[in-house]
Order: sequence, then C-alpha cells, then structure tokens
Amino acid sequence: MPRTYNSGLGTALSATHLIPEVALSAVEILTYFPLHLAWPAITVRLLQAGFRGPDMAKAQLHARGRLTRAEFERRKAALRHGILTAGKSFFADTNFTQTGYANDPRLQAIVQAAYPHGDCIAHYNGAEITTTIDERNLAPNLQQVANGVINHPTGNDAGVLTQVIQWAAAAGQLANYTTDDVPMLAEQLAGTWVNEPAAVHGPNWDTTGLATVQAIQNPQGRLGVD
Repeated sequence: MPRTYNSGLGTALSATHLIPEVALSAVEILTYFPLHLAWPAITVRLLQAGFRGPDMAKAQLHARGRLTRAEFERRKAALRHGILTAGKSFFADTNFTQTGYANDPRLQAIVQAAYPHGDCIAHYNGAEITTTIDERNLAPNLQQVANGVINHPTGNDAGVLTQVIQWAAAAGQLANYTTDDVPMLAEQLAGTWVNEPAAVHGPNWDTTGLATVQAIQNPQGRLGVD
C-alpha cells in the first residue's frame, strides 16, 4: 500500500472529533490533535504565533515518535497544501498566500491589551475555536486522544489537558472520561494533579511553544530513508 501524507499520524484523532473546552497550548494541539489543523482557525492561530509548516510537522511527528526524514518531508508537503486551504477558507480569498497576507492584522501575534482585563485565556480556549468541519463524532475518550503519543507536552506547554491525561493514565481511567469531562476534571484536580500554567493568561504561550518545537532536533538521514 502506498504511503500517504498522513501516514505518520495514523494514530491521531480524526478532525471530526470535538476538542475540549479548556485552554490548549499550541504544543498540545499539535500533539493530541494534529489532524485538527483542518480547522482553519487552528492553523491561523499557529501562524499568528510564527509557526510555519516545518515547525508544525516536526511537533506532530515528534509527539508520536515518527520524526524521520521521510515522514518529515511528507508532513511538510501535506501542510503546505493544508495551510493554503486553511487560509483561503479563513480569509475567504482563493488567492491567499502566507507571503501575501504577512502583514494582515489577523496574522500578527496577539497582544495582551486586546483582551478584557489583560487576560488572554480566551484566545487559547478550545470553546472559542470554531470550525466548518462536520463534527459528527461524539467527544472522544482520553485514551483516543492520547493514542500513539509518546512525547507529551512538558513544562509551560503542558496545559490542563495534558495534566488531566497524565492523571487519567496513572489512575487507569483514560477510557472512562471524554474531552467533555476535561473541564470538570481540571477543576476537581486543581492544586493536586492539575496546575494551570501562568502563561495561559499572557500573550506569549504560543510563541514560547514555538521555541520548544524549534529546539527539537531536526530529523537526520537522507530523503526516502526511514
């Protein structure tokens, strides 16, 4: 069977699944919901923070232990197309290009002053991310969300979703809770298993996530050699 652009993400959730209504870091999105870049608003959010296709590809594949040169080149090719498709949809412009829209205000990094009370949490909240994708699947359980992930977000990139997944894995409860349960679990586990990163309230959470991704070693080897 021939390889496809998404072969390295075969364990990832379909983009028709709902995402949790909590603040999600850029690294969490790329780790747990890589195919959800089909949602234009998600791709545009990453572009705002300075992510480019190679950064997104590296994060997605690193999370699943599939960061080889061949898989990296495939993902970059898929994302080149995906970014153009997302931009055309988001900006309602069939002539969209990243270069052509480089100075558009909607692709600039967010600023704290643009948010009520100087708190940027709404920018990161999954509840605020809309899509035209047919969300025909029920909320996935946490086992499905974490399926195939071997390198989970750490430090400031580990938001409440990551921490809830870590708790559920330790408790043997991954299959018993869904993304709909994440806000409730985060509240119940606050101060024990779950501590919301302070960065979630400021404008730089995604840009620091980009720095995390860029620090990951690039794949080695010749093209076509896994």
